[in-house]
Amino acid sequence: MPYASDASPARLNCQPPETQRGEVLTGYLVGSALMLGAAMIAAIWGVDAERKPLEHVAAPLSAVPDEP
Repeated sequence: MPYASDASPARLNCQPPETQRGEVLTGYLVGSALMLGAAMIAAIWGVDAERKPLEHVAAPLSAVPDEP
């Protein structure tokens, strides 16, 4: 019966591809730019809905508007 240590990535010849530090940095920078963009959108168009019932935030879809 083979041991778990016998199934190491080096023994199975399936090493993960080597990544460059620049590629990882680029990924982090893109992710942080997206998060900053989302924060700006939330600051502009966000709705304060903390501890409020949903009916106070938006009208229910089944609500019928009052006709004068």
